[in-house]
Amino acid sequence: MDFPEDAYGPEAVAVMGRAFEQAWQELNAITMDLPYSAHVVRRRIALRILEAAQDGERDPQRLKELALRGLEPSPAD
Repeated sequence: MDFPEDAYGPEAVAVMGRAFEQAWQELNAITMDLPYSAHVVRRRIALRILEAAQDGERDPQRLKELALRGLEPSPAD
């Protein structure tokens, strides 16, 4: 995924950073047994936020939700 240097202004970067931190904190707040290392999970969160931002999303709550989609643990049977 290539982004031009001037793809996002300071405000958009701040929103994306806030969404990333909130997503990461939420993942750490719940017990999860993910088959990935923390580095891989953080990278996936960041990429999902960038993809959503590229599509025009700027709401930090929505960015966080999109980043976490698919990372939540499966409900117990």
